[in-house]
Amino acid sequence: MEFIEKADEATFIRCHLHAFEALGGIPRRCLYDNAKVVVLGRDGDGSPVWNDKFLDFALRLGFEAKLCRPYRPRTKGKVESGVKYVKQNFWLGASFAGLNQKARVWIDTVANVRVHGTTEERPIDRLAVEGPLLSSLPERGKLAVFLREERKVGRDGYVNWGNAFYGVHWTWKGQRVQVLGDETTVQIFGDEELLAFHAHEPPGPASA
Repeated sequence: MEFIEKADEATFIRCHLHAFEALGGIPRRCLYDNAKVVVLGRDGDGSPVWNDKFLDFALRLGFEAKLCRPYRPRTKGKVESGVKYVKQNFWLGASFAGLNQKARVWIDTVANVRVHGTTEERPIDRLAVEGPLLSSLPERGKLAVFLREERKVGRDGYVNWGNAFYGVHWTWKGQRVQVLGDETTVQIFGDEELLAFHAHEPPGPASA
Protein backbone atom coordinates (compact mmCIF):
# COMPACT_ATOMS: atom_id res chain seq x y z
CA MET A 1 0.00 0.00 0.00
CA GLU A 2 1.33 3.42 -0.95
CA PHE A 3 -0.21 6.89 -0.94
CA ILE A 4 0.74 9.18 -3.83
CA GLU A 5 0.15 12.79 -4.85
CA LYS A 6 -0.69 12.03 -8.48
CA ALA A 7 -1.38 8.98 -10.62
CA ASP A 8 0.66 9.61 -13.78
CA GLU A 9 2.54 6.90 -15.70
CA ALA A 10 5.88 7.34 -13.92
CA THR A 11 4.29 7.25 -10.47
CA PHE A 12 2.15 4.24 -11.39
CA ILE A 13 5.20 2.29 -12.55
CA ARG A 14 7.24 3.40 -9.54
CA CYS A 15 4.49 2.03 -7.27
CA HIS A 16 4.78 -1.32 -9.07
CA LEU A 17 8.49 -1.45 -8.30
CA HIS A 18 7.89 -0.60 -4.64
CA ALA A 19 5.24 -3.34 -4.45
CA PHE A 20 7.45 -5.94 -6.12
CA GLU A 21 10.31 -5.02 -3.80
CA ALA A 22 8.02 -5.43 -0.77
CA LEU A 23 6.87 -8.84 -2.04
CA GLY A 24 10.41 -9.91 -2.83
CA GLY A 25 9.80 -10.52 -6.54
CA ILE A 26 7.47 -10.26 -9.53
CA PRO A 27 4.23 -12.28 -9.81
CA ARG A 28 3.25 -14.00 -13.04
CA ARG A 29 0.04 -12.00 -13.42
CA CYS A 30 -1.43 -8.71 -12.17
CA LEU A 31 -5.13 -7.82 -12.30
CA TYR A 32 -6.18 -4.26 -13.20
CA ASP A 33 -9.26 -2.15 -13.43
CA ASN A 34 -9.49 -0.46 -16.85
CA ALA A 35 -7.45 2.61 -15.92
CA LYS A 36 -5.93 4.82 -18.66
CA VAL A 37 -2.42 4.27 -17.35
CA VAL A 38 -2.92 0.58 -18.26
CA VAL A 39 -5.34 0.45 -21.20
CA LEU A 40 -6.46 3.27 -23.50
CA GLY A 41 -9.64 1.56 -24.69
CA ARG A 42 -10.87 -1.31 -26.87
CA ASP A 43 -10.66 -1.82 -30.62
CA GLY A 44 -13.49 -2.93 -32.90
CA ASP A 45 -13.06 -6.56 -31.83
CA GLY A 46 -13.13 -5.68 -28.16
CA SER A 47 -9.41 -6.32 -27.70
CA PRO A 48 -7.56 -3.96 -25.34
CA VAL A 49 -5.53 -1.07 -26.73
CA TRP A 50 -2.69 -1.00 -24.23
CA ASN A 51 -0.84 2.03 -22.94
CA ASP A 52 2.47 1.58 -24.79
CA LYS A 53 4.73 2.56 -21.89
CA PHE A 54 2.96 0.29 -19.42
CA LEU A 55 2.91 -2.62 -21.87
CA ASP A 56 6.64 -2.19 -22.50
CA PHE A 57 7.21 -2.19 -18.72
CA ALA A 58 5.14 -5.36 -18.20
CA LEU A 59 6.87 -7.19 -21.05
CA ARG A 60 10.31 -6.15 -19.87
CA LEU A 61 9.61 -7.42 -16.34
CA GLY A 62 7.85 -10.53 -17.63
CA PHE A 63 4.43 -10.35 -15.98
CA GLU A 64 1.01 -10.67 -17.61
CA ALA A 65 -1.40 -7.75 -17.27
CA LYS A 66 -4.96 -9.01 -16.93
CA LEU A 67 -7.94 -6.66 -17.15
CA CYS A 68 -11.23 -6.76 -15.30
CA ARG A 69 -14.08 -7.40 -17.70
CA PRO A 70 -16.01 -4.15 -18.31
CA TYR A 71 -19.37 -3.97 -16.53
CA ARG A 72 -18.68 -7.15 -14.57
CA PRO A 73 -18.68 -6.22 -10.86
CA ARG A 74 -17.42 -9.63 -9.80
CA THR A 75 -13.92 -9.19 -11.21
CA LYS A 76 -13.74 -5.48 -10.39
CA GLY A 77 -14.61 -6.35 -6.82
CA LYS A 78 -11.35 -8.27 -6.51
CA VAL A 79 -9.50 -5.04 -7.19
CA GLU A 80 -11.63 -2.80 -4.99
CA SER A 81 -12.02 -5.10 -1.98
CA GLY A 82 -8.49 -4.24 -0.86
CA VAL A 83 -9.29 -0.52 -1.10
CA LYS A 84 -12.41 -1.06 0.99
CA TYR A 85 -10.41 -2.91 3.64
CA VAL A 86 -7.90 -0.06 3.88
CA LYS A 87 -10.63 2.59 4.16
CA GLN A 88 -12.41 0.75 6.96
CA ASN A 89 -9.37 -0.39 8.93
CA PHE A 90 -6.60 2.17 8.38
CA TRP A 91 -7.79 5.37 6.77
CA LEU A 92 -10.41 6.44 9.36
CA GLY A 93 -7.78 7.17 11.99
CA ALA A 94 -4.97 8.28 9.70
CA SER A 95 -3.39 11.71 9.27
CA PHE A 96 -1.34 13.01 6.34
CA ALA A 97 1.90 13.54 8.29
CA GLY A 98 4.23 10.59 7.66
CA LEU A 99 1.38 8.73 5.98
CA ASN A 100 3.38 6.11 4.08
CA GLN A 101 5.58 5.37 7.09
CA LYS A 102 2.46 4.81 9.20
CA ALA A 103 1.00 2.64 6.45
CA ARG A 104 4.06 0.37 6.43
CA VAL A 105 3.83 -0.09 10.20
CA TRP A 106 0.10 -0.88 9.93
CA ILE A 107 0.75 -3.42 7.17
CA ASP A 108 3.41 -5.21 9.23
CA THR A 109 1.51 -5.19 12.50
CA VAL A 110 -2.13 -5.50 11.37
CA ALA A 111 -2.90 -6.24 7.71
CA ASN A 112 -0.29 -8.93 7.06
CA VAL A 113 -0.77 -10.81 10.33
CA ARG A 114 -4.57 -11.11 10.42
CA VAL A 115 -6.40 -14.12 8.97
CA HIS A 116 -7.58 -13.20 5.46
CA GLY A 117 -11.29 -13.69 4.82
CA THR A 118 -10.81 -15.41 1.45
CA THR A 119 -7.69 -17.54 1.90
CA GLU A 120 -8.25 -18.16 5.64
CA GLU A 121 -4.52 -17.68 6.05
CA ARG A 122 -2.36 -14.84 7.31
CA PRO A 123 -0.89 -12.96 4.32
CA ILE A 124 2.58 -13.18 5.85
CA ASP A 125 2.30 -16.98 5.96
CA ARG A 126 0.94 -17.16 2.41
CA LEU A 127 3.82 -15.03 1.14
CA ALA A 128 6.34 -17.39 2.75
CA VAL A 129 4.90 -20.18 0.58
CA GLU A 130 4.41 -18.21 -2.65
CA GLY A 131 7.47 -15.94 -2.38
CA PRO A 132 9.92 -18.49 -3.83
CA LEU A 133 7.71 -18.70 -6.96
CA LEU A 134 8.14 -15.01 -7.78
CA SER A 135 10.53 -13.87 -10.52
CA SER A 136 13.55 -11.77 -9.62
CA LEU A 137 13.57 -8.01 -10.13
CA PRO A 138 16.06 -6.58 -12.63
CA GLU A 139 18.55 -3.95 -11.53
CA ARG A 140 17.01 -0.51 -10.94
CA GLY A 141 19.32 1.01 -13.55
CA LYS A 142 17.68 -1.01 -16.32
CA LEU A 143 14.28 0.41 -15.38
CA ALA A 144 15.29 4.07 -15.02
CA VAL A 145 13.74 5.02 -18.37
CA PHE A 146 10.29 4.10 -17.04
CA LEU A 147 10.67 6.27 -13.95
CA ARG A 148 11.42 9.54 -15.73
CA GLU A 149 8.74 12.21 -15.60
CA GLU A 150 8.32 14.61 -18.50
CA ARG A 151 8.51 18.32 -17.76
CA LYS A 152 8.73 21.55 -19.76
CA VAL A 153 11.67 23.88 -19.15
CA GLY A 154 10.52 27.38 -18.25
CA ARG A 155 11.69 30.55 -19.95
CA ASP A 156 14.08 31.08 -17.05
CA GLY A 157 15.76 27.69 -17.67
CA TYR A 158 14.28 25.96 -14.63
CA VAL A 159 12.22 22.80 -14.31
CA ASN A 160 9.54 22.36 -11.64
CA TRP A 161 9.68 18.92 -10.01
CA GLY A 162 8.50 17.92 -6.55
CA ASN A 163 7.56 21.53 -5.67
CA ALA A 164 11.14 22.69 -6.20
CA PHE A 165 13.01 24.17 -9.19
CA TYR A 166 16.10 22.75 -10.93
CA GLY A 167 18.13 24.47 -13.62
CA VAL A 168 19.37 23.32 -17.03
CA HIS A 169 21.33 25.16 -19.72
CA TRP A 170 19.38 28.12 -21.11
CA THR A 171 19.36 26.59 -24.63
CA TRP A 172 16.75 24.08 -23.39
CA LYS A 173 14.20 26.73 -22.36
CA GLY A 174 10.70 25.95 -23.63
CA GLN A 175 11.62 22.34 -24.51
CA ARG A 176 10.46 19.03 -23.02
CA VAL A 177 12.86 17.13 -20.77
CA GLN A 178 12.66 14.06 -18.53
CA VAL A 179 13.27 14.17 -14.79
CA LEU A 180 14.48 11.21 -12.73
CA GLY A 181 14.42 11.96 -9.03
CA ASP A 182 14.63 10.18 -5.70
CA GLU A 183 15.11 11.19 -2.07
CA THR A 184 18.70 12.40 -2.62
CA THR A 185 19.25 13.42 -6.27
CA VAL A 186 17.45 14.86 -9.29
CA GLN A 187 18.70 14.13 -12.83
CA ILE A 188 17.40 15.91 -15.92
CA PHE A 189 17.64 14.32 -19.37
CA GLY A 190 17.05 15.60 -22.88
CA ASP A 191 17.11 13.21 -25.84
CA GLU A 192 18.81 10.59 -23.59
CA GLU A 193 21.56 13.10 -22.72
CA LEU A 194 22.11 13.92 -19.03
CA LEU A 195 21.64 17.68 -18.90
CA ALA A 196 21.91 18.33 -15.17
CA PHE A 197 22.50 16.56 -11.87
CA HIS A 198 21.21 18.20 -8.67
CA ALA A 199 20.85 17.40 -5.00
CA HIS A 200 17.19 16.88 -4.13
CA GLU A 201 15.72 20.02 -2.57
CA PRO A 202 12.87 19.22 -0.15
CA PRO A 203 9.99 21.67 -0.58
CA GLY A 204 9.83 24.48 1.94
CA PRO A 205 6.95 24.97 4.38
CA ALA A 206 3.66 26.02 2.82
CA SER A 207 2.83 29.68 3.15
CA ALA A 208 -0.28 30.76 5.04
